[in-house]
Amino acid sequence: MKFLLLGSEGQLGTALQKKLSTLSIPFEYFSRKDLNIEDIGQIKKYLSGVDFDLVINCAAYTSVDAAENNTQAAFLANEIGSKNLAIYCNDYSKKLIHISTDFVFDGNKNSPYAPSDITNPINIYGSSKLAGEKHIMELCSKYIIIRTSWVFGGKGNNFFSTVCRLAKTSSPLSIIGDQFGSPTYVFDLADAVIASASSLVTDKESKLESIYGIYHYAGSPECSWYDFAEYILNQGAIAKKLPHNFKLQKIKSSEFKTAAKRPQYSALDSSSFCNAFSCKPSNWKQGVDELFFSEIL
Repeated sequence: MKFLLLGSEGQLGTALQKKLSTLSIPFEYFSRKDLNIEDIGQIKKYLSGVDFDLVINCAAYTSVDAAENNTQAAFLANEIGSKNLAIYCNDYSKKLIHISTDFVFDGNKNSPYAPSDITNPINIYGSSKLAGEKHIMELCSKYIIIRTSWVFGGKGNNFFSTVCRLAKTSSPLSIIGDQFGSPTYVFDLADAVIASASSLVTDKESKLESIYGIYHYAGSPECSWYDFAEYILNQGAIAKKLPHNFKLQKIKSSEFKTAAKRPQYSALDSSSFCNAFSCKPSNWKQGVDELFFSEIL
C-alpha cells in the first residue's frame, strides 16, 4: 500500500504527511512547485516513474475572496487540475481521493447537507470546485470525493489561527453570528482521508463498487462563526495561551463585507462517510482543546 499525496504543503497536505509518517504508511508527495496539475503533460512526465496505488488530491486554489477577481486561476487549479487527474487516474487504473468543499451549496437549507443534495454555488470558488467534481464523476471510474468545511488547525492561515492572533491585540473582535457550518479539525480530516484511502486499497473491488462516489466529512456540532470564536477564546484563556480580557462582538454577515458571498448555512451531514469507513465526525471542540492543551501552539 502506497499513496501519492498532491498539494503536500497546504493545510491538509501537511497534516496528512504527519499522520502518514506516524502510521508508517509509505507515500510520495508533490507540492504545487514540484508538480502543476493544470498541465497534464507534467502529470504524465513526473508520475511515470512513481510507484503508488492511490492519489490523494489536496491541491487547490483555496482563497475564496481572491477567486472573485482571479476566476481563471481558480478554474485552472480547481477544474482543469481535477479534470487532468481524473483522466490520468482512469487511464492508468489509479484510484483517486479528491477533497472538495461545502461551498458547492447555496446555504438556503436549514439542516445539514447530504451528499445527494442539489448543488448551487454562489461564488467563484464554489463554482470552480463543483466543476472539478463533475469532471471526476464523468471521467474517473474509481474515485471518492470528500466535501469538507471550515477546516482549522495545522499549517497556514485559518479561522483558529486568525482568532488567536487577533485576540492578542487590544482591538475588539467582531465575529459573524448568522452564518452556520461545521468546523473541521484538520487532523481529524487527515485521519478520515487515510481511513478511506486504506479501504480503497485493501478492500475487494466487488465491495468498492458500492463505495465509490461523493461523501461529506466535517465537524459536529454545527455552530456559527461567533460560537466557534467564543469557544476558541474561552479555551485559550483557560490554557493561558490567550488573554482573559478579550472583547467579542456578534455581528450580522451584512455588516462584514467580503468579495465573495458565503452560504448562510453550510453544515454537512457526515453520516454516510462515517458508516462506510467506520469513523466518527470531527469533534471541533476536542480539536480546539487539543491545539491549546497538547502544546501544539
